[in-house]
Amino acid sequence: MIPENGRKTRAAFRALLSIAAWLFISGSAQAFFDDKLKLQMSENLNYDSNVFRISGNVNPATFIGSTDKSDVIRITKLSLDLNLSVSRQNFDIGYSLNQTRYTRFVDQDFDGHDGHANWLWQLGNRLNGQIGFNQSLALGSFANLQARVANPVQTTQALANATYTGVRWHVEAGVTQTRQSNGNPALRVTDFDTTDPELSLVYVSPSNNSAGISLQLEDGRYPNRDLISNNLLDSDYLQHSYGALFSWQLTGHSLLSGHVDRISKDYRDVPQQNFDGTTYVVNYSWTPTGHLIWSASYQRQLSAILSLTSNFALTKGISSQLAWTPTSKLKAGANFNFTTQDYLQQGLQPDASPQRTDITRSAGFDLSYAPLQDLAISFNFVHENRTSSILTGDYLDNLSTVNVQLSF
Repeated sequence: MIPENGRKTRAAFRALLSIAAWLFISGSAQAFFDDKLKLQMSENLNYDSNVFRISGNVNPATFIGSTDKSDVIRITKLSLDLNLSVSRQNFDIGYSLNQTRYTRFVDQDFDGHDGHANWLWQLGNRLNGQIGFNQSLALGSFANLQARVANPVQTTQALANATYTGVRWHVEAGVTQTRQSNGNPALRVTDFDTTDPELSLVYVSPSNNSAGISLQLEDGRYPNRDLISNNLLDSDYLQHSYGALFSWQLTGHSLLSGHVDRISKDYRDVPQQNFDGTTYVVNYSWTPTGHLIWSASYQRQLSAILSLTSNFALTKGISSQLAWTPTSKLKAGANFNFTTQDYLQQGLQPDASPQRTDITRSAGFDLSYAPLQDLAISFNFVHENRTSSILTGDYLDNLSTVNVQLSF
């Protein structure tokens, strides 16, 4: 349990449970809110065969104090959402709380939250946009830590954007500010702040195909690296990108879309970390019937990673998803992913570690059933296998999840 947030989360849980009881008992309250206020409760039961993503080349007892890497994890979640429309303005406000409880690794028990407030504004028939704020507190991934170390990650984001929709031309401008901080003191050097203004111009044809250009600037900073005199990872960077985007309806059942960008990432004090290259994402979707959809994606992207030896990785890969909805109550799906990550920077001790490359393969399926309008039951299974150019970077994991969700 993370002590600084546990007491507040338990109190908030009790408050949401009280609201749930009131909504359930009071039919007049439900009529008053007219479905504008929704409370959801869900219970997740997970079996994870390798919780901390420990390598098969090491003795797990040395790293996590147990020869058994698996655990059964229970996650309870309560969420409250309010959706209000005032004239042509829409307001979406929500807050959720979650409690994660481990059976074996009880020191990883965690209480988190997720909140958002968004104003979806409309001015006339052609101008609209969004002003929003989001904040979450969640347990960080163990994929790169590969250790029995709890790291609560708080992410805060504020955004504002506007879109002008003409007969053929669309213009969109916006800015997003993101701040991410790590609760584990050893990982606070990876905290970051970014400010991302963006501008795009898109032409839409009479057949509803589109093509356009986009410009983006990312001003990033790692605020806690200034305190480390021997740090060889820079604390500030400026990233420029410009590119083209498109969406093409190939047939009545298939759509091709994506974007191609030229990126230049410049670091202030350590220019050998600079990156200049082309990134892209290409998506394809095929909908042969109203009950079946298949989609695939191919990408080459820069992605931020949680690592003391690198700021980001060049991620290349393909993914595929299949979704089948035979009835309004039953849904089934399957997915496959193959990615390669090249860690492009060296960190605190650049001569001690070779450049790292990870290859990850994952496949899974899911099944959900909604016997009632306000009740849903789902099952999900994912198999993941990662190989790495470093000895202890690999892992093998199987994750099974059963979820029950109830809405009021």
